[in-house]
Amino acid sequence: MSDRSRQGRGLLGRLKGALGESPPASAPERRASKRVKLPIPVQLEIEGGEPMERRLRDISQQGLCIEAIDGGRPGQTVTVRFQGYPDVCDPFVLSGAIVRIGDEQPPALVINIDRQRTPPEALNQYRALVLHYIRHKPLLDELGRGYFEGHCVSCDWIGRVGARKPTCARCGDTVVPVGLER
Repeated sequence: MSDRSRQGRGLLGRLKGALGESPPASAPERRASKRVKLPIPVQLEIEGGEPMERRLRDISQQGLCIEAIDGGRPGQTVTVRFQGYPDVCDPFVLSGAIVRIGDEQPPALVINIDRQRTPPEALNQYRALVLHYIRHKPLLDELGRGYFEGHCVSCDWIGRVGARKPTCARCGDTVVPVGLER
C-alpha cells in the first residue's frame, strides 16, 4: 500500500491535511485542496513593529494569507495574534515568515508558520480553530453575506447574527463579534 493511500484520499485525508499532517515528500502538492477560507480578524506584527489589525483570507496546514497589508517583504519574520473564540480556542500567537506578496486584490501577505518558534499549544489552538470552521462551513459561507459569529455580552450566547441588527436570540441584548468582547 502506498503512503498516499494510507493517508487517505477522501474527507479523512483532507482533514489530516488541515490538521498539519504533511503528505510524503514524493506526493504532488495539491495546494488548492488544503486551503480553507477564513475571513476573521487577526493582529499582525512585522519584525516586532507596531501591531496592525488585519483580516485573514485563507489558511492551510503550512501557513496563512492575510489581506490588505501595507509593507512587508519576503523573508521578514511576523507574529500573528488570534483573539480566541469562546468554546473553540483560547487566544494564541503564531510565529512565521513572509514567503511572498500575493498579486490578488487587495494585496496579501503569504506567511509560512515557523513550527520551531511557535509553541505546541499555539499550534493546537490553530488546529482547533481550523476544525471549528471546517465543521461549521455554513457559517463561513455567510461571513461574506452580512452575517457574523457573535457573542452576547450579557448571557454568553454564541451564534450567527446579521450585521444590520446584531442582537442576541436569547435575551435581545447587544452581540459583538466573537473574540472582540473586551
